[in-house]
Amino acid sequence: MGGTAGSGARYVFLVGRLRNRQITMEEATELFEIMDLTVRSLSAAAAAAPTAPPSSSPPKRAAPEPPTSRFNSDELLPFGILLVGAASGISAALRERSRNGPRKGPPEPTR
Repeated sequence: MGGTAGSGARYVFLVGRLRNRQITMEEATELFEIMDLTVRSLSAAAAAAPTAPPSSSPPKRAAPEPPTSRFNSDELLPFGILLVGAASGISAALRERSRNGPRKGPPEPTR
C-alpha cells in the first residue's frame, strides 16, 4: 500500500498474519507504519488543491474565503476510521496472544 507492489504484497501478508493472530510485535509495528504512510499520502493528495487555469479576463475581487484546515475535511474521515480500526485490531490481537500464547497449528496426522 505504500506505493510499490512489494509493499502491497507485504501489507497483504501482514494483514493475513493479523487475522490468523500470528503477528509479532515487530510485524504489527511494520503494518501500522505502512498504514500510516498510506493515510499520510492520501491526506497530502487531498490537501493539494488543483490550481485554476489563468483566465484572460481580469480577476474579480471575491470575498475572502475562510481558512480551511485539512483536518476538517470530510474526505479524510474514512481514512481516519480505517487507521483507528487497524490499530484496535492490532491491539486486540496482541492482547489475545499475550493472554493465550501463540496459536497452535493443526495437529500432525499420525501414520
